[in-house]
Amino acid sequence: MDYFERKLDDKRRLTIPTELRDEFASGVVLTRGFGNYLHLYPQNVWDREVEPALQGSILDEKVADLNVRFRHGKTGAELDQKQGRVTIEQHLLDYASIDREVVAVRAGVYWRLQSPTTSI
Repeated sequence: MDYFERKLDDKRRLTIPTELRDEFASGVVLTRGFGNYLHLYPQNVWDREVEPALQGSILDEKVADLNVRFRHGKTGAELDQKQGRVTIEQHLLDYASIDREVVAVRAGVYWRLQSPTTSI
């Protein structure tokens, strides 16, 4: 599965499809994306790929900019075991202009979450 659409519940929770829940067994990391969308990472992908990519010289402006982009508002969570839900913080929803409907598209080893009205 590389694409799904969902509606957030009243508590801003996104339900992950059953077929994908094992992918997020290590936990979930949500961050701002490069554009008007969010990134959804399995915790093990964040630890294995993103954290090392954010390392570098403290005087490297590109490294600093990437750290600010991906750590600003970053949240971590576990999936609700009963229904496979994760709560998305309101400030992240505001950043991505997501009201209630969410489109999720796989981007390699992570997911892009966006409003259905966001242009690709």
